[in-house]
Amino acid sequence: MVEVEHETSTENGHLSRLPWPPFLAGAAMACLDTTNLSLVLELIPHGSLQQLTNRFGPLNQTDACFYYCNVVCAIGFIHSHGLVSRDIKPANFVGYDGYLAMMTDLGITERGGLAECGN
Repeated sequence: MVEVEHETSTENGHLSRLPWPPFLAGAAMACLDTTNLSLVLELIPHGSLQQLTNRFGPLNQTDACFYYCNVVCAIGFIHSHGLVSRDIKPANFVGYDGYLAMMTDLGITERGGLAECGN
């Protein structure tokens, strides 16, 4: 339970300090009571990239390039704000309007410069 609380607290902290970007699922608000921390996130009505490939199989070249660019933009955005994610995977990118892939789950994200990525 402590680990989940820490990850949720970390995710909320990182999201609350970032501007609302096009390639990152934003946090609308956080609510804390005596036992729970609840995050209200942006509604993203489509499934993850993992669900997409599980359902329809491998992406064609055009779609793969489009989603790859979305992933690179999301990673570039968090890097530009001094964050490094340690949990990049298809399940953490969800489809948005027009099926734009947005990064979710910043619970395993650390603050640090790009020079620290390899350490």
